[in-house]
Amino acid sequence: MEENFKLNESVIDLPGRGIRRSKNYLEKVVGLKISNPKEWHEVLAYNKLRNCFVHNNGFATKSDDEKFLRNYISKHNFLELDYDEVIIGKEFCEEAIKNFETFEDYISESFSNWLINSVKP
Repeated sequence: MEENFKLNESVIDLPGRGIRRSKNYLEKVVGLKISNPKEWHEVLAYNKLRNCFVHNNGFATKSDDEKFLRNYISKHNFLELDYDEVIIGKEFCEEAIKNFETFEDYISESFSNWLINSVKP
């Protein structure tokens, strides 16, 4: 992408990791606005949930994000804690899929607009 569109940096040139580094790349190098949508904040929450499962077998107490997870779970109808183990309901998965689809549509539209404005005939 960098060569095709004459961008100055690669995603690996930026600090950070994972989805945050990718977001920073799209915002700072490409010029897309990503931080605003409500869905971005949900994506960050999903990332913390994902990390809890991958790195801590789904136990909130072992997570670096325990305080965030407890707060997020307490406010979410389709998540619960059972002896500090995170339980995800089917409805949460359905809601997450819808949020990802909405977020993907937002990114696609932003990128399409960027392409239209960046590619000169």
